[in-house]
Amino acid sequence: MLSLRVAGSDDLDNAFAAISQRHPEGLIVLYGPMRGNDLPRVVEFVTSNRLPTVFEIDRGVRGGGLMEFGPNLKDLAGQIGCYVDNIANGANPADLAVEEPTNFELIINLKAARTMGLTLPQALLLRADRMIE
Repeated sequence: MLSLRVAGSDDLDNAFAAISQRHPEGLIVLYGPMRGNDLPRVVEFVTSNRLPTVFEIDRGVRGGGLMEFGPNLKDLAGQIGCYVDNIANGANPADLAVEEPTNFELIINLKAARTMGLTLPQALLLRADRMIE
């Protein structure tokens, strides 16, 4: 297993070189400090190298990546709205409970799977919340 920390855009080329040297069978991409313009570079790298990748949020899948698994962003926005409402109505932020996401979704890009020559198991396809053609 290879784990790479990419602290910013300048680290992507080194990460791509390390990944290319190791020839992994797949990747998991977590965003952390990535900026919006980093994602297209990551998607381009994984698609041009036919590297099956699971992204943390769906922008990677919409950009051509294979899969996304992560918290439902609409649900998270609702949770944030509740926090803002509580604070606006006088609640002390330090007194508010920390809530973890409870609703996760799996999105599969079928076009990316075909491009990579992958046949995805039927059980995985049945578990998908959404599929992109």
